[in-house]
Amino acid sequence: MLDVGCGRGRLVNALAAKYPASHFVGMDFSFDAFGTRAAKRPTVG
Repeated sequence: MLDVGCGRGRLVNALAAKYPASHFVGMDFSFDAFGTRAAKRPTVG
């Protein structure tokens, strides 16, 4: 699933935790959101 405009990625991370066999990608054009998420990205699945 592709979430465009995911912000900090809360929805993508919640879905990835619930459906670990699926593939999720979050994209956001805000550099602040991207930097925050890259620094705090959990390892799921």
